Amino acid sequence: MPNRSTLIYVNPYRYYLVGGPDYDMSIDKSNGFVAAIGKNGIKVMCGTDMGPVRILLRALAGRAQMEPGWDIVAEVDIVAAAGWIGVMSSELEIRSDLGNLAGSGPGRYRVRVHARGRDDASRRGFVEEPVEEHSLEAWPVDSAAPAVLLTELDDVGVRFAAS
Repeated sequence: MPNRSTLIYVNPYRYYLVGGPDYDMSIDKSNGFVAAIGKNGIKVMCGTDMGPVRILLRALAGRAQMEPGWDIVAEVDIVAAAGWIGVMSSELEIRSDLGNLAGSGPGRYRVRVHARGRDDASRRGFVEEPVEEHSLEAWPVDSAAPAVLLTELDDVGVRFAAS
């Protein structure tokens, strides 16, 4: 899959990655940034309350070096039941136009989520132009691993983790 960059509309504060039917959007715990919401789902928390967030998606053959310049980075697992992982907006719209993060077909993937601008977006509330940017990378893995933060939490993450 070539890199794809686009805007996704969030309302309120989140979007999802889905890889099959086993996900539960009512799961409300997270590390302040990402949460597994069943084996086929990931919730990504944004600083943007309502408005567009720019996202870049990359399906990888293997783990890449962590990119510098991001405010917060985390990794979390997802299972692509039918060989497809896609972005779902907070309006529950699957964004098939963004392509497939499961570049190696069905199986377990590790997803690295990068973000910058969450704190700035949070201070602004509703935004018409994107303030926040995310990069999503996914690669196949053989075994499960827990969600992990690779950086310190930003201010938005501290608030989400405490609630």
